[in-house]
Amino acid sequence: MKVTLKAIADETGVSQMTVSRILRGKAEGQVSEHVRERVVASLAAHRYDFQKTARKSSLLRKTPERKIVAILPYREFLSDPPDVNSLIFYRSLEDHCRANGIRLEYVVGLRNNDNNVPAWEELQKIPPGTPVLFHSSYGLTSAIALQQQGCRVGLVLRDLFWRNFYAPQLKKMSCFTMETAEGISGTIRAMRLSGCRRIACSAMENYLAEPGFPPLAAYEYERRINGIAYRHVIPFAGSDGPSFRETIRRAYEENPFDGLHVSSRAVKVCPAFRRETGLPSSVKLSAINIPESAAAEAGIDFLAQFSCGEIIADAVDNLLGADFKPVQRSYGSLIRRRSGDDTTAPYEDIPGADGITVRRTVRHRSLRRGSHV
Repeated sequence: MKVTLKAIADETGVSQMTVSRILRGKAEGQVSEHVRERVVASLAAHRYDFQKTARKSSLLRKTPERKIVAILPYREFLSDPPDVNSLIFYRSLEDHCRANGIRLEYVVGLRNNDNNVPAWEELQKIPPGTPVLFHSSYGLTSAIALQQQGCRVGLVLRDLFWRNFYAPQLKKMSCFTMETAEGISGTIRAMRLSGCRRIACSAMENYLAEPGFPPLAAYEYERRINGIAYRHVIPFAGSDGPSFRETIRRAYEENPFDGLHVSSRAVKVCPAFRRETGLPSSVKLSAINIPESAAAEAGIDFLAQFSCGEIIADAVDNLLGADFKPVQRSYGSLIRRRSGDDTTAPYEDIPGADGITVRRTVRHRSLRRGSHV
């Protein structure tokens, strides 16, 4: 079905000349970004191309369906994600694709959830040139296979350490990296400036030996730059809620703390974290990149949040671009605090003072080399 410039102009409330400028790529300085986005959204809804010849300026040509393939490590991943961060990522991706007329397809990329064994039979069905998005570097073998297969590959990573660690393999892929260590550092700093002097950190024990592991790296960094002698790292295993609650209770009894950084995995196994662990209200809690509703239920006082929607939009725009070129982009977080003690109290921005770095998402910033902290 063909559609005229007039139809698009009428639908979006702009002139035909404005639509024409956008189609010819001459909107800069002539059309506001808000108007451009409205026209582009209308075009996407009709599944029509921007390009035209001067002799056919009154018509738009229909384009192939816009599609993104998201790779899952195993089939049940969406129904039972390992942590809250993963759930946020995939829900944000679904929302963005739905709002922009993009078809989203899920493909399992690993055999038996083994990072070293790609699901070849599934991956080889993906045609060259297909935009493919991964969440984290887990499944990197599948990402490399798809890149060599001619796909457009993008990865949303949670920290700079792994982006830099895999740098040689990622040269032909796009990376969109959350600076999680910096976000965690900001929440620890916020607890310290609120009066906490004995701050502990909880982390899954099988990650503690990982170089640059964000919670531990940020925790040690804050201790080092502030000359803090108190150190209390609380390791926990797996996703067993009762044993984790007992671990936190015992840790508090044996070596009391007045502040604790809580991992997103801990919030998943203990949704009402403060109540379930029996920690008093005097103990400040921090976490990173979980929904405010979940943070409030868990009793989290300080929260570092990334604009997952913006990261997803950047990644999808890059992968669906007319001329795909791999990019490396880094994103900072926004540190927020709960404005009251009850679970219905909203979170508010912390003023950028007293040494707390409050930085909204940073787009296209060049990455530093080496470990994050």
